[in-house]
Amino acid sequence: CGVFGHKPSWNIVPMRGHSLRATRTPVDISVVGPLARSATDLELVMRLVTEPDELDAAGVSFNLPVLTKPVSALRVGVWSSDDLCPSSAEVRARVDAVALVLAAAGAQVDAAARPAFEAARSHAVYAGLLQAALASRMPKAAFDRLVAQAGALAADDSSERARVLRAQTLRLHDWAPLNEARAGLRWAWHDFFKGFDFMITPIMPTSAFLHDHGNFGGRRIQIDGQAFAYFSQTFWAGLAGVAMLPATIVPTGPDANGLPIGVQIIGPMMGDLQTIQLAQFLERQGFAFTPPPACR
Repeated sequence: CGVFGHKPSWNIVPMRGHSLRATRTPVDISVVGPLARSATDLELVMRLVTEPDELDAAGVSFNLPVLTKPVSALRVGVWSSDDLCPSSAEVRARVDAVALVLAAAGAQVDAAARPAFEAARSHAVYAGLLQAALASRMPKAAFDRLVAQAGALAADDSSERARVLRAQTLRLHDWAPLNEARAGLRWAWHDFFKGFDFMITPIMPTSAFLHDHGNFGGRRIQIDGQAFAYFSQTFWAGLAGVAMLPATIVPTGPDANGLPIGVQIIGPMMGDLQTIQLAQFLERQGFAFTPPPACR
């Protein structure tokens, strides 16, 4: 939306007090983090709010690492599009623009670098865990209706609706293998960050699109004139989200319609200040907040 944003490593910012229902249990995948007009403000806020919850505070503290390398010494992966969720030409161009600035500063930029997992596997694990987490917050009557609908599915029903219903009503016995698969994704990212400092990706495949209030199953997202499954667009946010990794969003200016496009910097677990400090470098190179015309 044209500003800087940061998605923290999972559970380093306590969520207690954030939920209207006064929930005290950290929710799977979900985090709370700052939005700001500058990357400097992101760092200020994260330094203020990053702390263990009171239950852990007696023996746990966070000492988040900072970016000690010059940009010229960085190794950066770039993942600008994917067959599972192609990015629009304008979005790809912004990811490439960020990569070019980093390369011009001396960073080693690798457009083929990837963690050792299949993109479709990461997205399937993310979608399953996300649906289960979202459904866990539903009122009992609404959840009971989902259980009844899932129980009425034919065993060979592999439709999108069936997949979502089964994920929403997972038993712990079925959730646990998904969680184990997530652990595999986390270790793959951990190994990736032994050789690379950051991964640059889109955060969405397009700029903002018109609201669609139709049936979820019938919705589609248009990417350069082609229709794709509506929820495939969560792929880019899900890469970091399912693996509990930090990600900082950098504004890159408006598209041809005046709508802002952001680019995502994914870093290693607990690398929150590092992704934010790379965003600060990019901000100095011109990737900065620009007020919309009506607000100037």
